[in-house]
Amino acid sequence: MNLLLISFLAFSFLAFSFGIVYAEKGTYVNEIQFIQYLDESNALEEVKNGNLDMYYYRIPSELLETSESRQNLNVFYVTGGSYSILVNPAEGDKFNPFSNQEIRFALNYLIDRRLVVDELMGGYGIPMVSNYGPYDPDYLSILAEIEKFHFRYNPEYVNDVMSKILTEKGAQKTGGKWYYDNKPIEITIFIRNDDPIRKSIGEILSTEMEKIGFVVHKDFGDLNKAYVIVYGSNPSDLKWNLYTEGWAGRSAFVKYDSLGPAQMYAPWFSNMPGFNNPSYWNYNNPYLDDITQKIYSGNFTSAEERKNLIRDAVSEGVRESVRVFLASKIDPFVTNKRISGVINDFGGGITNRLTPINVRSNDDTLKIGVKQIYQGAWNPIGGLADSYSKNIWDLLYDPGIFKNPYSGQAFLLGKVGRLRLRDQADTLMFHMMQ
Repeated sequence: MNLLLISFLAFSFLAFSFGIVYAEKGTYVNEIQFIQYLDESNALEEVKNGNLDMYYYRIPSELLETSESRQNLNVFYVTGGSYSILVNPAEGDKFNPFSNQEIRFALNYLIDRRLVVDELMGGYGIPMVSNYGPYDPDYLSILAEIEKFHFRYNPEYVNDVMSKILTEKGAQKTGGKWYYDNKPIEITIFIRNDDPIRKSIGEILSTEMEKIGFVVHKDFGDLNKAYVIVYGSNPSDLKWNLYTEGWAGRSAFVKYDSLGPAQMYAPWFSNMPGFNNPSYWNYNNPYLDDITQKIYSGNFTSAEERKNLIRDAVSEGVRESVRVFLASKIDPFVTNKRISGVINDFGGGITNRLTPINVRSNDDTLKIGVKQIYQGAWNPIGGLADSYSKNIWDLLYDPGIFKNPYSGQAFLLGKVGRLRLRDQADTLMFHMMQ
């Protein structure tokens, strides 16, 4: 049989030894190399030329507009990713306007989601207002409820709401700027500058906040820095107020989602400000914890009860607006024409664990380009949270249960030999940070 050997060109390390379970048939390639290409245009040319077999990051849509630009390429469109704004609701030594729920909720009317999709994303996306987008099986369960919010870009309304709340709290507006205790109200927006779309979202958000009358400080950085400033600091220190988040999508398509509402809205899942660090200020919402734990543990007796739990959890999450969703992504990914057997998971895209198992190449070595080798440290309890590391780590072990990449149905690992994966497919999982 063929053993799947993963070699890291950016760094190498000796992990640990463990027993190898031999299957009846091995993979079609003997070795996988992950090679870092920070620039997507360079990576695209390398895939075209055959120096790379595929690239594990989205290619800007403008680079694939013509038939000539797609020469020697297979293009796969991947859904499941999204953009959001993480809001810091903590109270600290200085005034934080976003500790107020009404001000957080008003952010939903401050960002033009249609502009984000049409202009920044080149039309490759769909506006979204909750953790579920149009491509998610549970979207229909919440559609009627989220439509009641009537979110539309309305900066005048936002200004009125924030002015009312700030005035009630004792703030004054002088010369177009808001002051509290005779000090200007300052906010810090952590903007991801390694992603042009999120950089633009951050710039737009900064401009809107300045128009309202806040003094805005822009802190630029990548996911590595975000792990320190946003996810690694005490929210009450107010090192950040808003963060331009991005999600690479689920690790696999799932028909019955048990984790989504908890991961994106509930404090108990340790993905909300404070992150359950006992020494930090922590966002608290017992109602959301109770509902999402019922969904997670399957504590319901009918499909209708589950639907109602998801609807209530998402509605509460949207109302709280600690995490504000903006757009669902449709990302182009590319492989070289000579590569076949790529599995385009409906939720995880081509970067899922099944692609390297099923892919065929003329060479014994599969060369995968990546934007980053890693962007976060190993958590001995939570594991890896960034998509870059997870794409590699997922190839080093097999879970007890797989998800069918097209139906989302679970099947046991022991039955993997009887699963027929489509060649050159063209058509318990959670979201990964990007």
